[in-house]
Amino acid sequence: MWADHRVGRFDLWFARILRLTGTAMLVGFVLALILTSTLSYDTNPSPEAARLFGINIIVGIGMLVLGIPLFLVGDKISPPDPWLDPWLNPFRGRKRVPTNPYREEAEETEP
Repeated sequence: MWADHRVGRFDLWFARILRLTGTAMLVGFVLALILTSTLSYDTNPSPEAARLFGINIIVGIGMLVLGIPLFLVGDKISPPDPWLDPWLNPFRGRKRVPTNPYREEAEETEP
């Protein structure tokens, strides 16, 4: 995908921002889930805690709904980045840097 045209500075930053924003929203969802589960242990919650519980559920669902598409789109359009890929996709590994097979064949045939 990236081998056929040069990546502009704006395209590169846009893809990275999408990827990092999606990751941050998914981390926010996990934190909201932890806070919600902590608040649910109270057997007799005050009205303020109940309101915070409800707001926390709404924010968590919103972060999940926005975070997944942002992460997936940002991951799809971002070029290979040896520094960012291991942090954002630790289970998948690094993206393969595409090579130009025509250029490699031309270099091999030259004396």
